[in-house]
Amino acid sequence: MDFLLTTIPFALSCAVGILFMTWFLGQRCRISPVLRYLLGAGAGLGLSTHILFYSFILFDGFRRGPVIFVHLVLLAGGFFLYRSSAPSRFRPTSFHAAKKEIFLYSILGLALIPIWITARYYPLGGWDAWQVWNFKARFLFLAGNEWERLFRPMLWRSSPHYPLLLPLTNVWGWSLLKEPLPRVCQATAFLFTFLTAGTLLAGVYHFTKHVVSALAPLLLLTLPFFGLLAVSQYSDIVLSFYLLAAVVCMMLTFTPPRDLRENPRIDARYALLAGIFIGFLSFTKPEGMLAALLLIGIMFVAELWPRRQQRLGTPGLGFFLAGVVLAGLPSVIFVLAYSPGNQTFVNGFLSDAKPVSCYRLKMILAFLLVELKSEKWNGLWLLWAGGIIVGIKKCFQRPFVWIPAFLFLYLGGVISYYWLNTYFDIGWWLQSSLNRILFTLLPVVALWLFVALWTEKKTP
Repeated sequence: MDFLLTTIPFALSCAVGILFMTWFLGQRCRISPVLRYLLGAGAGLGLSTHILFYSFILFDGFRRGPVIFVHLVLLAGGFFLYRSSAPSRFRPTSFHAAKKEIFLYSILGLALIPIWITARYYPLGGWDAWQVWNFKARFLFLAGNEWERLFRPMLWRSSPHYPLLLPLTNVWGWSLLKEPLPRVCQATAFLFTFLTAGTLLAGVYHFTKHVVSALAPLLLLTLPFFGLLAVSQYSDIVLSFYLLAAVVCMMLTFTPPRDLRENPRIDARYALLAGIFIGFLSFTKPEGMLAALLLIGIMFVAELWPRRQQRLGTPGLGFFLAGVVLAGLPSVIFVLAYSPGNQTFVNGFLSDAKPVSCYRLKMILAFLLVELKSEKWNGLWLLWAGGIIVGIKKCFQRPFVWIPAFLFLYLGGVISYYWLNTYFDIGWWLQSSLNRILFTLLPVVALWLFVALWTEKKTP
């Protein structure tokens, strides 16, 4: 019975997201149903956290009745729009194409079995789960109208300045239960692992139509360290999914098919989705906020690039910004009204007690190189480097060059923060967090390399 009550909230969120996604993309949708459903499920989960966040503000605590009612209304509305729009969901597909897709997703399903088994060995997650993320979720679920005490500076060990997307997801999973059971946190971690791996496979296959697409998620899921971090119930897997979803939607925005070039509003749909996923990304953790700001900047630079032939125009940028504002509003409210600020931050440029030093920067850069060669990655980063060298022209051609630019800027921002914030001992800090930074980037790196190396350049 508890398993059913745990499943219903997540199933409801995914159903709402899928229905609205199918209606929104409409009859001229050019992505596969699988990719559409995966993006819709992720958007539905993000929408549920926003509903909970606003309910905490309006009702001064967790009130399951209004939250469930809103979800049921959205489900009914989504179903009505889905039926009335009559999308072309029954388009005939060749038997060969269907057989190939079934084969690819069957392999993915088998690869996820060890991940689920691994998750059962960590019912309470890793140390950051029970100290930060699961602690916040239990606090929000049990504290009633005292929920704002969660943001007191005295709880600095639980990082009260971190956004609440993951804790609110777990609270939503507990909404039909009387107590906060750990299995919900397990289910959340596995669900986002499934969405990340599935979106990676569907995204690569959409752009390449090649069976090698299955190798992209398999290289990650068969890596023991990746599986361990994915099921440790950290927010890193949530950040990784929404970052991947935002990048996929931006790629769909930047590479429209020829038959749609006369109607820029069609592409504006994917710009809106990119903005929505960027907004969700900003609500995951501070690194998500940094990634969101960089992607917003890249979107504007790409739109203003003088040699770009296909432009979104004012409608496209308007849709993109509308998505960012709608999905990013909880992040803004949280930072302005609830976050106590980073209690573990010392500006090394202004501090006499803990100043920055060249040795600290040198240690960060050296540790990054050592981490990339670490045995825990089984040579995966070296494999990525080899792929870049072999296909350097393809990897840095115009449709994909913004992805390595984002990765470079993101790592540069993280390194700068490691150097600037001298609160922690840099050796301990790098050992405990740098591998998780790289973990969140792995799906995007895999998407970039596989699409760049296996996409054939078509002559217009």
